[in-house]
Amino acid sequence: MLSSIKASILFAIAHAGVIEWLAYGFVLMAFLLVIFVAIFIAARSWWQVGFLLIVAGFGGFFYGIYTMHEFLGARLHSVSISDINARQLQYSDTLLVEFNLKNEGQKPLLGCQIYLSFYHPSKQSIKDFLNSLRPFRTHIIAISSTLSPSQSEHITRTIKGFSAAEYGFKKRVECY
Repeated sequence: MLSSIKASILFAIAHAGVIEWLAYGFVLMAFLLVIFVAIFIAARSWWQVGFLLIVAGFGGFFYGIYTMHEFLGARLHSVSISDINARQLQYSDTLLVEFNLKNEGQKPLLGCQIYLSFYHPSKQSIKDFLNSLRPFRTHIIAISSTLSPSQSEHITRTIKGFSAAEYGFKKRVECY
């Protein structure tokens, strides 16, 4: 999971535009302001309130970065991904994955990463959700071709060493 977060952060840093940098800078400046006020309150009078503000500032910072990333992704880089057709090849530990990716935004996309997370499904909805949080395999598909507005691209990939008989998967797309 940490490697997926690291890959996502590095991909976002490499492809971020001016608007993204300004938005993340705004979240950082708000965080620094909250920390400065918290340290001032802690030094002057109530250290407990200052400590709680520092903890709330860190929580707000991570929440702000996450929601800003999701908001910008939905507004600036809107894409749709079709249902994924996954087939396990017979007599082989290979999974064939096919889907369509469509740019629904107004600007061309320079690159995309599709994250596929495979997990063991369950008939109970709570257990299925918990299993989806702990995937047994994550595969990243990187697409470096440019997608013009309203252009669709058919993508076929093979995943080697995949021997699970029963699986469910989640998909997540990041494009810039």
